[in-house]
Amino acid sequence: MSRNDPLASRPPRRRRRRSLALAAALGAGAALAALPGAASAQQSLVMAQVVGGTSNADEVASRTGLTLEGAIPQIGWATYSTEGDAATARRRLLRDRGVSRIDFVMPGERAGADFLPRDIIFQSPGLVAVNGLGSFDWKWHWTIANFPAAWDISRGSSAVRVVVIDSEFDTEHPDLKTKFAAGRNFDSGTADYRTGRVRATDINTAFHGSHVAGLVGAASDNAEGGPGACFDCVVIPYKIGFSGSLTNNVDEKFIRDLTEALTAAGDSDGVVINMSLGTSRDHAPLKAAVDYARSKGKVIVASAGNSQLNGQGPSGVPNYPGAYDGVIAVAATRPDDSIAPFSTNGEFVDIAAPGDAVLSTWDSRLDGTVPADKQPTHGIGYKALSGTSMASPIAAGLAALMKTVRPDLTADEVKLLLEQSADDLGAVGRDPVFGSGRINALKALQAAQAYVRPAPPPDTRKAVRFFYSCEQGSKDLAAGKPFVGVPVRARLICKGRTQPALRKVVLEIQRYSARGGWKRIGVVRTTNKGRFGFTRKLNTVGNWRIRVAFGGNAALLASGSLGVKARAVARR
Repeated sequence: MSRNDPLASRPPRRRRRRSLALAAALGAGAALAALPGAASAQQSLVMAQVVGGTSNADEVASRTGLTLEGAIPQIGWATYSTEGDAATARRRLLRDRGVSRIDFVMPGERAGADFLPRDIIFQSPGLVAVNGLGSFDWKWHWTIANFPAAWDISRGSSAVRVVVIDSEFDTEHPDLKTKFAAGRNFDSGTADYRTGRVRATDINTAFHGSHVAGLVGAASDNAEGGPGACFDCVVIPYKIGFSGSLTNNVDEKFIRDLTEALTAAGDSDGVVINMSLGTSRDHAPLKAAVDYARSKGKVIVASAGNSQLNGQGPSGVPNYPGAYDGVIAVAATRPDDSIAPFSTNGEFVDIAAPGDAVLSTWDSRLDGTVPADKQPTHGIGYKALSGTSMASPIAAGLAALMKTVRPDLTADEVKLLLEQSADDLGAVGRDPVFGSGRINALKALQAAQAYVRPAPPPDTRKAVRFFYSCEQGSKDLAAGKPFVGVPVRARLICKGRTQPALRKVVLEIQRYSARGGWKRIGVVRTTNKGRFGFTRKLNTVGNWRIRVAFGGNAALLASGSLGVKARAVARR
């Protein structure tokens, strides 16, 4: 759910570049240099992460014409030097097929807290326009939520994966192509259905999947546009069918595609699921898919909706799946920490995150020739959009950062800590506009690190008592007494009662073995007075320990009786 960004900027140049740069300022015709740096006569060093390990570092040096200074095999990084222009060296490394990413020092960079990614929006000035408020720094959505300080704690991990269910994904975008795991296509009725192809085949149908994926986990430190919230995490793209417009995109096919994708996400190795989408009606299959994914331990994040001003659906009506129990519903805030006018209000809103004029990745094939609502706003491959669809992936990326520092956190614990660490806005305490407040990334990670799981409350349920014995002929076999010899194939007749009286309850008849412990060999149902009776034929020679057991309920503990002990011997 996004809204067209209210920028009044000059259309971007049509010429496409492999290394995509952002326009430096609102309305500027010139684009920023993709790689900052100046010519120097001194030797310059650049570190590069080599694909396949540093055993391939010499080949990279040969192809790029740079000098290999050394390597660190344990982590796969190599250092290269040049006597020429440092920016040219960095460009050569970035374009080499054997390099996954580079690292370099910016002019004036100093050691200190608050990690600043070496991406264009963190290294160069630029603006986005917010309707009715004016122009703001194009990285406001990261700084206001304290992400740079949070990145000092964690920048994510390749072991933490986020499933993004959305319209399409530009798998060739320079900020995204190294971040995607194998995707899946759930756009039913199309040729690509149930394949791994998730890029839009018709760019005129591109919606906002690439934008959302970038906010979750766009690559960082690559001298391109901007980072994602969890930029060292992996994004799993799941494509579903959208109408390609900002409204009226809900039909039976949409619900079917979303339900199938969400169920598959529950079975995936993703730990967080983001859905920047929704409908104003509760649908039983969608609810079942949410419950299934939650049963698999997934953290589910969804947009709260953009219907407050009747822009997308009835005003103030809950947005599903965001409104389902256990789903983190995210409202959208503005650069002045006010609520975005379109952001849907309601008791289902859990937290808020930046969502008005948010700059992120955009399909790199979209240029000035497409309709105005699909044109990039800050150079080919980048666009500022507004909507709770932008707020949701920022919160989802933060949830992934939390799972990076504390993989043991449950979905409910992640939701609780996000709410408790949020900066309270609006009315004091939780309210239907901001929920618990606007996310604070630093406080959320600190809360995750410090979290101590409360000890479970003591179990005050009582145990069931059994009064039970068996007989075989003239022999009495009381529960808990020593073994009594009986003929093999003899039949034990057993009777007993429970205290308290368990009425019309199924009890298990169990036999003990040294290898497997107590195992069920039958069942018996109690009477209205809690009494029970059964017979058991001892078919084999050997020791028989037989008991009855109750599985427990909300009021009573699972309990088992003492065992009746019979030693079946061969007949003479």
